[in-house]
Amino acid sequence: MFNIADFDTTSVNPFKKVNLPPCERAELVDKIISSFNYSAQNKVDELWAMEAEERIDAYEQGKIGSISAEKVFEEIDRLK
Repeated sequence: MFNIADFDTTSVNPFKKVNLPPCERAELVDKIISSFNYSAQNKVDELWAMEAEERIDAYEQGKIGSISAEKVFEEIDRLK
């Protein structure tokens, strides 16, 4: 798991030494952002929940398709 001593703040990519998989990096970033107590957070959370529900509805109604996680990560790797 993540060790703060491995976090290289001098690097352009501070996760380089930590070598976390993308999902764990996202979880870490979410935890860091959540640690900030700012008044707009509830509104941001509410808006993201609404967006997620709208996307689920659109998918279920056939208005949008889906892409497998494997293909998404392949595309991310290709763009690096």
